[in-house]
Amino acid sequence: MFEHIYELLRSPIYDMHIMEKPQLDWLIEFQPTIRKIWIRGDVNTPFETLDPIFKRLKVTDRFRLQSVEADMKTKVTEPLPYRSITIDHSYWLSLPAILNGNNFIILLDRSELTPKEINTILKEWQMGNKLRNLKYLKIRTSKLKDLDSYTNEVLKDLNSTESDGNDGRPSAV
Repeated sequence: MFEHIYELLRSPIYDMHIMEKPQLDWLIEFQPTIRKIWIRGDVNTPFETLDPIFKRLKVTDRFRLQSVEADMKTKVTEPLPYRSITIDHSYWLSLPAILNGNNFIILLDRSELTPKEINTILKEWQMGNKLRNLKYLKIRTSKLKDLDSYTNEVLKDLNSTESDGNDGRPSAV
């Protein structure tokens, strides 16, 4: 169906919600650059297919991936090449992939990052050494045991202040 629409309108597709693997294959073949894409959870996305997707699909605005079929030990260490990333089951995304990225927005759900790794991300972002383009960061984890000790470790050695809004790059966390 997409092929017919593409042929009929002769206009690039702006935004696509991928619900089946053939749609993703078609998009990579016929229009490898798209502004927004959401690969939904019902698409069986084996971990092994992520690297070719990241290399062959250029997303200029937002990339969202709902789920990946991988064991809990599998990790991606290369940065995701997209301006804005939303990963719903982000247990496979590692600290180096985040620190070496050039993303403007990072939204991670069900992250396996440790409090120390999140602290490292916040320190690097605050110092401006890495994550120079990052404007917004949200990390949700499912491994929370003790909120106070978790929060203390995440905020350890950071200049923290209360904020009532997003003022861009943090000078204090």
